[in-house]
Amino acid sequence: MESPEREIHKLTGKVGHRELLEILEAANRTLSIAALSPWAMIVVEPPFPEAAYKGGVEMATPLELAAEDLVAEAGALIVILEEKNRPGAASAAWGAACVISEAAHTRGLECVTYVPQDENGMMEYFRAPSWYRPAHVVAIGRPGETMGTYVTKPMDTCVIFHRNGENRTLARELEGESGEP
Repeated sequence: MESPEREIHKLTGKVGHRELLEILEAANRTLSIAALSPWAMIVVEPPFPEAAYKGGVEMATPLELAAEDLVAEAGALIVILEEKNRPGAASAAWGAACVISEAAHTRGLECVTYVPQDENGMMEYFRAPSWYRPAHVVAIGRPGETMGTYVTKPMDTCVIFHRNGENRTLARELEGESGEP
């Protein structure tokens, strides 16, 4: 089974208010650490402050593209803050970024996820509480120009471990070669 190619696009266009609310609602249901939700979100609509993207690098693909080139015309940025001294906060913040990305994709939108470089500038600009730090930024918009293509992880490298010991790759499971576990 071949791995599909994925494209990363420069983001353009407005994100509808209803779409944004639905994405935030999904993100609010992200799993948390001991029901504490050690993260917070800030929604930023254009025009974006330079601190929100300057020096950031797209991180969800192996392409390592400059965030500035991808998100300047996006419809919205969702800045995810994590609590500085809370164990597991970084994992919870990444979980929120993943949920946001999936919720956006199911609505036909594209996302670019990156780590901000100017933490102090962002915290000052957003006047965020001192117990937080910026963890990730998810830019959301309509797909524009293709900026690069990459191959996703091959399905035959993902292994499913069954209780009965008949471990199979995900590719074989999907092809129906393993039968019921």
